[in-house]
Amino acid sequence: MSNTEVIDTTVVELVEKNTVEVVREVLDDVKEDIKVAAEEVKETVEDVKDTVDEVKDKVEEITHTIDDVFDDKLTEEQHTILVLFYDDAKAAVEIIASSSLPAVVKLTKMIGALMKLFEKVQHHGKAISGSNKKAVVMAIMKRLLKDLIPDHDVLAELLTVYHDNAEYLLETLADVSRSLNVVTEIAEMAESGCCASILSLLTKK
Repeated sequence: MSNTEVIDTTVVELVEKNTVEVVREVLDDVKEDIKVAAEEVKETVEDVKDTVDEVKDKVEEITHTIDDVFDDKLTEEQHTILVLFYDDAKAAVEIIASSSLPAVVKLTKMIGALMKLFEKVQHHGKAISGSNKKAVVMAIMKRLLKDLIPDHDVLAELLTVYHDNAEYLLETLADVSRSLNVVTEIAEMAESGCCASILSLLTKK
């Protein structure tokens, strides 16, 4: 091989070597750029996620505000009763709320527990009237659901059942309670032999 051929071969090898090195450097640069871009995309996604969470929290805050506005339909006395006995009501339904019962069953048991509580409590030394009891139980029930149910999907289902059925369930349980009270009074009067009182109770509307 002549000197010229050797030089040509060497030059080609050097060029090829340099080309490979350049390509590697370019690839390394591209990889780095892709890595940086991926990090930026990741940060952007996180920012979007944070923004979505903030919007979600804001919606919940607005929902609570709207509910508070609707709760303003309560009279001053009813609102006072709600505030005074909220902690007692929460304690009465806490275990039921955390159970895995179906939504309708859970709601029914919670309403029953609240009715039982408000049958016993007194405000200004007097039993709470039926209309006040109903209004307070309906309002306090919704607040308790939102305070005690952390899972958004479960809460959404319970609130749907609440809006569709709570008033009916409350009225039904109240009717059953009244019937049981009448049966109890009749049994007590029968034991005392008070027939006139029994007749009066049976004809009372």
